[in-house]
Amino acid sequence: MATETFLNLPSDKKEKIIQKGIEIFTKHPYGEASTNQITKELGISKGSLFNYFGSKKEFYLFLLR
Repeated sequence: MATETFLNLPSDKKEKIIQKGIEIFTKHPYGEASTNQITKELGISKGSLFNYFGSKKEFYLFLLR
């Protein structure tokens, strides 16, 4: 589940993170997509990813919904 911090981001930044996340998990199975790779491709820090979603699993589940 996305946190309030993510939900309060500007729409364009949220959309960029969502679209890039879908792209990443389309190219790489969940188990092969590292948080380092995800944050590098998203252009955000690992701390931001965890602040927005709590974990890689939560980010993945958010994208599936």
